[in-house]
Amino acid sequence: MEGSLELMIYMAFALYYEAQPFIKVLGLKRDNDFEKVQVFKNAHREIPVTLFITGAGSVKAAAAVAYICAKLPPGPGDIFVNFGICAGNDLSQKGKLYRIHALCDQATGRRFYPDMFPFPGEYEENALVTLPVTAKTMDGLPCPLADMEGTGVYQAAQMFFGQHQILFFKAVYDLPGQETDLETLPGTQTGALPGPGDLVRNLCGRFAETLCRDIFSLAKSREQELSRGEMKFSGEEQKAEADFARRLKATEAMKKKLHQILYYEKVKGGDISGFLEEFGQKHGFDQCSSKKEGMVWLEQMTGDLASKREIKRLNRPAAGRCEMGHGGIGHYFSHIYVEE
Repeated sequence: MEGSLELMIYMAFALYYEAQPFIKVLGLKRDNDFEKVQVFKNAHREIPVTLFITGAGSVKAAAAVAYICAKLPPGPGDIFVNFGICAGNDLSQKGKLYRIHALCDQATGRRFYPDMFPFPGEYEENALVTLPVTAKTMDGLPCPLADMEGTGVYQAAQMFFGQHQILFFKAVYDLPGQETDLETLPGTQTGALPGPGDLVRNLCGRFAETLCRDIFSLAKSREQELSRGEMKFSGEEQKAEADFARRLKATEAMKKKLHQILYYEKVKGGDISGFLEEFGQKHGFDQCSSKKEGMVWLEQMTGDLASKREIKRLNRPAAGRCEMGHGGIGHYFSHIYVEE
C-alpha cells in the first residue's frame, strides 16, 4: 500500500470460473465491503492479496480495475496480475498458458507492451488482441491469441502501476472457427460432458498453484528490495530529479510522471543521473520557457522509452509478434497531463 513497506498483490479476472481455482489455492474470502465488484481477500497472509472479478468486456474490465485501485491505491512495490482464458489460432496452443508481451486493441489499432521483467519460472510468451465481441474466427486477426478484456485492463492498470509491476497471463481455451473437443482439454474429466464453467475452471486450475507460487516468489523479492531501500532514490538521484523537473517547469502531474519514468529506469538497473544527463546531451535539452514546452520534452522522453520497447519487440520470434501497424508507439507512458 502507498506510503508503507507493506506489499500487496492485485489479481484481476474477467470471470468467476477463472478465479475460482486461485481463490481456493490462496484461501481467499469474499469481502462484502466492495459494492460494485466482487472482491476476495486474505489480509492474514504474509503478503496480502486482493482478487477481484471485472466482468466480461473491455469497458467493464477497465472500470473494475480503476474502481479497485481508487479504493486501494497501489504502492511502488505492489504487483498487478491479469489472468484469464483466451482464444488461440492453432491446435498446438490449446490448453497452454502464455505470458503476454504485447497487446493490440482491434477497435482502435493501438498497441501496448507490458515490460517483460524477470519473473520466476519459465513461461512461453505470446501476443494478444482484444476484440469488442467474441471471436468467431481467428482469420485476419493481428495476434495469435484473442480475448475481450486485455487492453481495457492494461490501460486502466498503467494509470496506477508502473510497467515493472504489471503481469498478463492467458490460457488458451478454444480455437474459433476450428473443430475442437473442449472436453478433452488436459486436466478435465472424461465421461459425462462438463459444462462451459467446469471446463474453464478445470483449465485455469491446472496453472493456479504454480503461478501463485511464482507470483509470491516475485513479491517476496520485491519486498526485500523495499526493506533494504534498494528502490528508494539516493540524495544525488533526488537532486537530479528535482533539477530536471525545475528545468521542465513541471506541474505536479508532470513531476509525478517524470518520477514514474525514472523509477522504472532505476528498477531496470539504470543510473538516474546518467539517464537524465544522456537525455539532455542526445536531444540538446537545457531549459524550458513554459510548462507546455516541458510537456513536449517529457513526451520525447516517453517516446525514447517506447522506441526501446519496439526494438525489443522486433527482435522477438515472428510467431509471438503482434503484426498491427506502427501506430501507438508513443503510448508506452500514455497518461501525461498539463495543468493550465
